[in-house]
Amino acid sequence: MLYSTLFLLASVASAVSSSEIGSITCVYQYANFTICSRASELINVTHKGNSKFLQLELYNHTSIGPHTFASVQLVWLILIFSHPSTGEPRSVDLRPESFNGLEATLRTLDIYCWIVPHDSTPLSFLQNLESLTLQQSQLTEVPKNLLKDLRNLKQFVVKSHNIKTISDDSFSMLNPNIEVIFLEDGDLEFIQGKPFRNFTRLRMLSFTRNKLSDLQAGVFDGLVRMRTIKLGSNLLSKVKRDIFTPEHRVLTNVDLSDNQISEIEESAFPDIDVVMLSLAKNRLETLPVGAFSNLKLLRLLDLSRNRIRRISSYFNGLDNLRKLLIDSNEISRIEPFAFCGLTLEALRIRYNANLTELATDTFNGLTIGGFLELQFNNSSNIKDDAFRNLKAFDILLSGNPLRSIDRVRWGVGKDIIVNI
Repeated sequence: MLYSTLFLLASVASAVSSSEIGSITCVYQYANFTICSRASELINVTHKGNSKFLQLELYNHTSIGPHTFASVQLVWLILIFSHPSTGEPRSVDLRPESFNGLEATLRTLDIYCWIVPHDSTPLSFLQNLESLTLQQSQLTEVPKNLLKDLRNLKQFVVKSHNIKTISDDSFSMLNPNIEVIFLEDGDLEFIQGKPFRNFTRLRMLSFTRNKLSDLQAGVFDGLVRMRTIKLGSNLLSKVKRDIFTPEHRVLTNVDLSDNQISEIEESAFPDIDVVMLSLAKNRLETLPVGAFSNLKLLRLLDLSRNRIRRISSYFNGLDNLRKLLIDSNEISRIEPFAFCGLTLEALRIRYNANLTELATDTFNGLTIGGFLELQFNNSSNIKDDAFRNLKAFDILLSGNPLRSIDRVRWGVGKDIIVNI
């Protein structure tokens, strides 16, 4: 939950003036916050205005005392315990009483560079908290005790972590009505069992930039309302069947980009409502017949930066497909009628050095509302009627070794612009 319109930065490092009363030091902020500390303990925060946002850079503090926030009504609090130049997590003593006064108002809490204790529940008073982010905390497991009292939590985000395994009960203390889980930028290698089976309201799940090399059948069972799953930048080598099942009917956005995928098993994508599918930056050399035929609502398919050598009628029946991206592959041949029946907004087949020839009827039956983008291939031989029955606004052929345009021989319609 972001309250950018309420953003007023209050940083301990940006003092306007300060005063010392005994061992207590108070720092006055330009956003009308007053931050008071006793030695390395933060003991009091007050505010003269009505800002609901506070960011505290507590690089030298080791604890937050009880009732520190009793005089403010914050909606969003950010705590940063280490300087960005180091990013090293530190042990900072947080207790439930540290957040007294925020029980009713605080909705979003972001904590950076905090060594999360295993056996304490410092957030237990924050019953209305809806979003918790833990970043650069070197977590080695999901912090169950930290989560168990957060019964209204809707979003849980972990970034820059050392968690290697998610077990069947890793999320057992998480609010079953959670809607968003991010576990990104870390060392995750294994997901065991069915750890998400009780999260029937989860809408978004992200494991971007981890080290997942395999997913077992049924791993996402129970996620009947999941709409987005992000698995980009991992080490997956195969899209297996039964990872996605008819239970995931409302799933609309699947990101499998930047993996090592060289195989898509038959029926890996069942009859579900996927609208956007990215398989960019993988190792696909070919596609199984009907690989995407069940995805009747698919609108965007990104196959860029693979090793695909031949394009055939892989896309038959994708009546809702609007954007097809096949840049930077190893395509040497596109079969006649490969795109027949498609009505697209964009087709990009660029940067394929092995594509020296366009065969007769390559684009027969294709309709494009905009540009047919064929730039920077190596196409020097365009066969007779390669563009016959193509409907498009513009054919872009720049960056190919072509000396002239032969519209009649190529079969280009009279209303289509050709650029070389």
